[in-house]
Amino acid sequence: LGKAAVTITTGDITVANGYDGIYVTGTAGLVTVNVNGVVKSGDTIGDHGVSIGETAATTGGVIGANTKAVFGDPGIFIADNSATGVKWDASADVSGSAGGIVISEANATGPLTVNVSNNAVIDGDDDNDKAGDGIKLDAAGGAILVTSTAGTTIKGQDGLDLTNTTNGTITTTIAGSVTGVSGSGIVADTTGTGTVTVSITDATSVIKGTSTGISIDGSKGDIKVTSVAGSQIIGTSDYGVRAFANSTAAITVKTAGTVTSGGTGIYTGSDGLNTVETKSAVSGGANGIDANGGVGGVDIDVYSSVEGDNNNNGTGHGINATVTTSKIDINLKAGSSIDGNNVNGIYANATGDSGIGAQITIDNDGTIGAVTAVDAIGIQATLNTVSKGNIIITGDGSVKAAGDGVNATNNGTGLVDINYTVDVTSTGATGIVALNTGAGGDTNVTINAGSDILALGAAIAATSNGGGDSDVTIVVNGTVKSTAADAIFVKVTGGTGTVDVGVTTDITTAQAGVNAASTASGGIKIETAKISGGTSGILADGTGGSSTISVKVNGDVSASGQAISATGKNDVGVDVTGKTITGGSGAAITATMDTG
Repeated sequence: LGKAAVTITTGDITVANGYDGIYVTGTAGLVTVNVNGVVKSGDTIGDHGVSIGETAATTGGVIGANTKAVFGDPGIFIADNSATGVKWDASADVSGSAGGIVISEANATGPLTVNVSNNAVIDGDDDNDKAGDGIKLDAAGGAILVTSTAGTTIKGQDGLDLTNTTNGTITTTIAGSVTGVSGSGIVADTTGTGTVTVSITDATSVIKGTSTGISIDGSKGDIKVTSVAGSQIIGTSDYGVRAFANSTAAITVKTAGTVTSGGTGIYTGSDGLNTVETKSAVSGGANGIDANGGVGGVDIDVYSSVEGDNNNNGTGHGINATVTTSKIDINLKAGSSIDGNNVNGIYANATGDSGIGAQITIDNDGTIGAVTAVDAIGIQATLNTVSKGNIIITGDGSVKAAGDGVNATNNGTGLVDINYTVDVTSTGATGIVALNTGAGGDTNVTINAGSDILALGAAIAATSNGGGDSDVTIVVNGTVKSTAADAIFVKVTGGTGTVDVGVTTDITTAQAGVNAASTASGGIKIETAKISGGTSGILADGTGGSSTISVKVNGDVSASGQAISATGKNDVGVDVTGKTITGGSGAAITATMDTG
């Protein structure tokens, strides 16, 4: 056909076995195809409904449309090698046993565009053998664009299978439904700097894959996935949304529709900033949200419910966030929840150093385990030994867990700061754990008025093991209660750090109300309200260092054993003016200066 343009406009076409419905090859001119009647290929394997460039790729570009149904193996096949690229508008059904619409573009700048509208069904697996994608597009660098309108359906082994090399972009705007009958609903892969954008734009859209709902493997280009309220993204076995880039590309996933998977609900991973925002339920069996920010960071905002272990097999967290040398910022907004089945509610871990300042920040204004307590820890945040960063945990939302309610462990040199206003409950361990093992990092726990910290173990356990000037400060204006251990336990090892415990509300405990021990030189200061129910009221031990001891009680103290015991190597002061101190055995109050 040379360089001449080719234009084909059809009515109904039916051919014998062994033949394509429409066949064009070898042209260097623009090919224009208008399918205005039903086109059906032969029934032999490999008979295409529309075949363009099968034997020799066209080099002038292709523009096509079908307003009537096309049937074949695959339904539409196009191979082109031109800067003009290929554009196909499907406003009627396309059906194939080895693919619905299959298009490749070999030119490095040639674009590929497919638009599906008018309630069309694109079926790439009409023989149900789970082989053949609904729409399969391969570009060598030109932009890929796929759109669909509400009421349309795209289905096949993968519903959409989109691949772009070098620096080409991939953009999909889907208002219909997409189904991967044996793979993923939408697959988008790039190997260059091109961006990937997947937008689910209609409330009736369902994106479903037997493995993954939306699967994206990027290279150096940013990735963005969005969905609107009412839409659904479902990945039966592996992921609801999976977005990965082996680079510093930024990844953004913002879902206003539901995301569900038997594996991970939403997974992101790159060395760029990973941003996740959810405004409708997210549920997974191997983590609800799993964000891995490397050196780029993780920023998660949750306005919805999240469940991380929906198959209850003991493997999934509500939120799992990991970085190396970057920062983690997690916000559970008012009205949000992590509930159902979860191992940990939130697990945040940084293995490297982001420098001085907050490295892990968690703010819980929703609820964690309010209906079903999490299996292990409500909120867990951990920094590695190399970190200079801080852990900051705040909240106006309740936490209920079978393990620790809140556990902040800083193995570096930064501080731990926990400021909580609502209830924290541990049915089997410690309410709040603040552990600092590095030298010089302060540990602060503030419990505000109106909150209850209830635990089988200690209500609050704050430990500083790193030496240096590592102060531990606990301020309690809410209720603290332990049913089997000390209500408040504090330990400082070595250095010049101080211990300062101030409690303005009543303490109920099984063992000591406050148990503070220090081998540092900074001193121990304890001031409490009423303490009752335990074997001891207050235990203050500074004999391992050179601490001064100051104990003041503003309420009555009663214990089955010794009510108050204060021992130090410098000054020891106990002020119980006007209060009733009752001990069950031995002296009610013992104040000892150890000069040895």
